This record gives sequence, C-alpha cells and structure tokens, in this order.
Amino acid sequence: MAFNSFNFAVFLLGVLVVYQVFGKVSRQAGMVTLAAASLLFYASQPWHAIIVLFGSLSLNYCAALLIEANQDRPVLQGRILWLAVAANIGALAWFKYVSFYFLKESNAQALIMPLGISFFTIMQIGALIDLRQGGAKLSGPLEYVLFGAWFPHIMSGPILRFQDFTRQLSGLGGLRAMDVAAGLTYFSVGLFKKALADRVGATPNLLYEHAGHAMPELVWAGLLGYALQLYFDFSGYSDMAIGIARMFSIRYPVNFDAPYQATSIIDFWQRWHMSLTRFIMGYIYNPISMAFARRELARTKSSYKKIITTGRGFFKLVALPMLITMTLAGVWHGYGLQFLVFGVLHGIFLTINNAWRILLKPRLKLAPLPPILAGFARAGSAILVLLCVIAGQIFFRASSIHNAILVLQGAIGIHDSTAMAPDPSWRGWAFTFLLLASTWIMPSSQRILDGTVPVKLPFFGIELPLWRPSLGWAVCACLLLIGGVYAFSAPSGFLYVQF
Repeated sequence: MAFNSFNFAVFLLGVLVVYQVFGKVSRQAGMVTLAAASLLFYASQPWHAIIVLFGSLSLNYCAALLIEANQDRPVLQGRILWLAVAANIGALAWFKYVSFYFLKESNAQALIMPLGISFFTIMQIGALIDLRQGGAKLSGPLEYVLFGAWFPHIMSGPILRFQDFTRQLSGLGGLRAMDVAAGLTYFSVGLFKKALADRVGATPNLLYEHAGHAMPELVWAGLLGYALQLYFDFSGYSDMAIGIARMFSIRYPVNFDAPYQATSIIDFWQRWHMSLTRFIMGYIYNPISMAFARRELARTKSSYKKIITTGRGFFKLVALPMLITMTLAGVWHGYGLQFLVFGVLHGIFLTINNAWRILLKPRLKLAPLPPILAGFARAGSAILVLLCVIAGQIFFRASSIHNAILVLQGAIGIHDSTAMAPDPSWRGWAFTFLLLASTWIMPSSQRILDGTVPVKLPFFGIELPLWRPSLGWAVCACLLLIGGVYAFSAPSGFLYVQF
C-alpha cells in the first residue's frame, strides 16, 4: 500500500478517525489502535513477510529483555547481544542474498523480500546496542511493536533511535489540530515531490534499458534525470513519513537537508539520508575507529591528534574504518556487485575528502579567497560533489556491473552506433535543468516546515517564511496536494522500498 495511492489515503483517514476516538479514551487504547493499523497495513504483504516481521520483533524483544535482565553480568550481556545481532544479519543476508542466488529457480516465494526488512532490522540492532550500553530503557511490548513496525516508517525509514521514539509515546492521547495541520503540509509537499520524481523517471529508464546504444546526450540526460528522480523520490517519501507521524504528534528527525548543495562529499552524507548516516557512523565507523585508536594510543603513547595526522594513523583511524563502513552500507542497500562498488566508491571519496581535511589543508595554510573567487570555488565544489554522487548512482541504479560499465562508456562517447536510442527533447532538458536549479537554490523543505530555525535562500541570503498555521500556507498545501493527487492515476512505487 504505497503512500501515493487512493487506497492509502482511505486507510490513513480511517486510522485518524479511529485513533481520535480511542486515543481520547486512554494512551494505551491509542497505542493499540496504531499497532493494529500497522499490522493491517503490513497485511497486504505475502504471508511469509508477516511471519518474518513477527519473528524479528519477537526475537529482538526477547533479546532486549535478556540484556536488561543481566545488567550486572556484562559478559553475558555481550554474548546475548552478539547472538541477536548475528541472527538479525543472518535473516537480512538470507532474504537479500542467499534466496536470490541459490533459490532463484527452486523456490520463487523466497525471492519476495519482506517489505522494509532492511530498515526494521537495523533499527532493532541499534536498539539492542543502546540497551546494552545503557543509553536506552526497555518499555513494554506494545511500545516495542510500534517502534519496529509502525506503518509511517516501516517501509523505508527514517531510521530511528529507540529512546527517541518511545519517549514520545508517553504524549499520545488523540489528535491535535496543530500537529494534524503540520503533518498534512508535510504530506502534501512529499506527495508533490513524488509526482516530480515520476515525471523525470522515464529518461533514466530509457538509458539503462539501452545502455551501450545511447548517445552521450541521452546518457547525461538520464544520469541527471536519475539524480533528480532519486532525490525527489526519497526526500518526498521522507516528507510524507514525517508528515504522517506528525499527524499523530510523533516527531521524526530531519532526513534530508538540500544534499545537492553540499560542497564536499562529507557534507553530502551529512545532508543525504541523514538517519542512515547517523546510524552507520554511530554503530559501525566510530566503534571500528575507536578500537584502532585504543591500540595505537597504547603502542605509541602519543595523543590522538598526533596519531591521526600520520600516514599510519590516518589509514587505521580514518581510511580503513571508512572503507569498511561504506562497503557495508553499499551491501546493505541491495544484492549484486554493483552495490558493493557503490559503497567502495563512496568510501574512497570520503577517504580522499578526509585526507584533504586532516592531512593536507592544515599544512598548506591557504589564505582566504576574495568573495567572488570564494563563490566560484563553492560552485565548483558543488559541481564536483554532484559528479562524484552521479558516478556512485550509476552503480546504484544499474542492474549489473556490466550494465553500469556500458553507461559509463556512453557518458564519454563510446556507444554502439548500429542501434541508437532516441535523444531527449528540449522540453525534457528544460524540465531537468529547472529541477536541478531548484535543488541548488531552494533550502530543505523539512527545514522550512520544521518552523523553528530561520531559513535563507542559498547565494541570495533572502529569509523564507517558516511554516505557520495560516491561510497562505493552507492554500499552498492544497495546491501541492492537488498536484500530487493528479499523479494518482498512474502511481509508482518508491525507489527505496526495494531495499
């Protein structure tokens, strides 16, 4: 049941009405309503997907109970944690890799990956780690079910921390007009973004279907089109997820912050899918880096700052943990060597960026540039970052390594001239550049709708009006909603749902 469908609109309206009735009775009745709605939402999946979800929730909740019950036995706690993490990763690996490679012909049912398994699995792994480290406190089973399976975030996140989510459940108690209004605005913006993503999706599909037979004009139109499709599709989904949760007075963290305005690849990952970045840095990169740091500190008897500025120290404390982290992030996204390459590429990009930041830039002692030159440097950096991102997206979108290589060859003019694919029209180019300009000029919609911190237009310094419950914002939301609903006639799934 996709967010951009009439079925979901009817479902959401029904849940809001029922929740308003039972949420006023008691907090517990409201949570039961939301949990039942989430299970009903997931009921459209194949039977084995529901079993996997129940199994995941049951296993991890039991592991959480055991971890909390053995606080005075840290060794046993650690063993329970690692067994639970291994079970989670094993289930994820089975559905994302083993079933595809070994059961492809013998068991077609195994090919159907449970909806949202990547997201509800790593969220629960994070919860177990937080419980083990004392950063969270276990609530009741109902709160845990909502954390792991609530319908606004089960498909594609955002990836939430256990304590941040369950802390807000204490405030449930019926609908609040302000939150419903803000949530509807978020939802309308996200739905309109999804319509834009679908509008630019045809050219990328044409490119990858005709990889090796496309002129550079089609290749670059397709590459830019996919960059925009992925941007508006996933940021639109995030807006809608944030909006749905907000209708029930649950606040999700900002997940996108104008990532194509980034001037470094580090800056990009701090803006793109921010909840994933927080997870992989907090639960993968930092522990690996700190493990190496402890060894180096014990070996050299030096300070962390001195160690990290040496070649050996930089490799162990930054480069190697970054390559491991991003490789795992790439593999997490999907099956196939192309996702491995996607992760490795970004690991290399981030390592180079960190090498410049930690090793080279402090030693060069560059003088500040004049304002005009600084502006050109900033624009050039943004373009370079976008090109690096597009290089990674080729492997992210391609069906195989071979397919990605054909697209790369087409980008530099190597193609099969015997079977040419059609070139894009000037209208398509105009629409593509208009959307691309909007990603460079407009600030994040989530920052504007958050309504707490002033937001300015990049390059112009013009302060934009933040969201407030007003007639003007209501008209804007209605127009965006109408534009998004217009696309209901040919709804398409969200790109990240496949992961």
